[in-house]
Amino acid sequence: MKFKIVFILSLLYWIYLACTCQPVIVHDSIEYHRLGQLLLNEGWVEYFQTGPQREPLYPLMIAAAMNIGNKLSVEYITILYIIQMLFLFCTQYLTYRLLKKLNISSTISICILLYLAISPSIVNLYLSVYSEIVTYPFILGIAWIGAASWQSLKHASKLKITLLAAALGILFCGILASKAIYEYVLYAHIFIFCIPLLISLIKKDKKLLINSALFLLIFQFMSLGPMSLYKSINEKYNGYSVITGGRGAHHIHASARRRTDPLDAPKVKALLARVVSDHFCESYLKLTNCQYWHIQKFDNTELVEYLKPYPEDRHESETTKLGIKIALSNPIQFTLLSGSEAVRLFIWETMNIGFVTYPQWLTHIFRNTTLEYILSIGWAVISLIGFFYVVCSIIRQRKELFNFDLTIQNSTVLLLFLISIITTHVGLYSIVMTVTRFSSPIVPLLLICVAYFLNKKFT
Repeated sequence: MKFKIVFILSLLYWIYLACTCQPVIVHDSIEYHRLGQLLLNEGWVEYFQTGPQREPLYPLMIAAAMNIGNKLSVEYITILYIIQMLFLFCTQYLTYRLLKKLNISSTISICILLYLAISPSIVNLYLSVYSEIVTYPFILGIAWIGAASWQSLKHASKLKITLLAAALGILFCGILASKAIYEYVLYAHIFIFCIPLLISLIKKDKKLLINSALFLLIFQFMSLGPMSLYKSINEKYNGYSVITGGRGAHHIHASARRRTDPLDAPKVKALLARVVSDHFCESYLKLTNCQYWHIQKFDNTELVEYLKPYPEDRHESETTKLGIKIALSNPIQFTLLSGSEAVRLFIWETMNIGFVTYPQWLTHIFRNTTLEYILSIGWAVISLIGFFYVVCSIIRQRKELFNFDLTIQNSTVLLLFLISIITTHVGLYSIVMTVTRFSSPIVPLLLICVAYFLNKKFT
């Protein structure tokens, strides 16, 4: 009953916000709006021919919202908010189920679920036209189904193994259609599921060998298959065998150049201040050189000259190669500065993540700079503590990872999949310069880690 009240209160708050708030269409939102219109008016062929475009799921959602809005004679934002509210509710429900699987106390679970419902950063994404909101259910589902699959490998029927592998593959298709960078998280999970296969060969466990091989076969078919098909369609219509355009390559090059250039005291101070936030660096401390580290502030003259001899279809690969070459020219400094970006990804809470007009009373709260820094730094510290506590717990209980028995409540396996997603996400994004919303997809996982830590220490 207590959890039903939490869900109802959360829905009422989200409905109130949907009725009183309005997104401001700027930056990436303009691109998503344009792509939604492109899909609605011109269809998929034009989407591919004018590409490679952004990942398709969110533009498809916008196109669907526009279509329904036109038929009902309402603004598409209203329909989009309803869809995004469903995604947010699924996120809250899946978080609840994972907390339950970890035997987190009711009090801690209620606090975590309520904060997830009112978190300024999460609420801001719900009310913005940004794609991160759709990643939450897929990532939570991957952790849940991944853990269930691992535990089922030895004793479950082949039908169940097949269904779990297919479900995990479909979830990865969903996240890849939202964030193409999760292609590398997919490869990490394929590697993880190769471990039971190796164990079965060492221990000569025939059933584990057959089930592991079957799982890997179905999982790769259901995830790599659709991904390869989408890339081939892009290649057919625009010549690029990719999920999305080459923004990642340019970010890698820009980050490598800045992180390997000679450092001076003002640059280092600005970098450390920027770990908290760009606003903290520029407006609060008023440091010089803040713009030097900004994701959108970089002189591409060198890159433009470098790419002139190459045909356009090689620009992305050559840009990536150049970025790697620059990073390797000063690997120690590049690694250390990437570490600062990794810490920045744990500072996920903010009141300035998106562009939304709020009711006056909420605007007054969100403009409270002191409260923002208390929330940002406070949640960052406890998120880091929760993360490392879970890592230590996995190491202490590592023998439980190889139990392979779904009938036994094994929290260590679920924790492993939570940490594997967080670690690969942070590792991938720390290579480039980030903004706060890049950490958004892993926020529910970090909240679960915090709940696990609090549960073990205080109950």
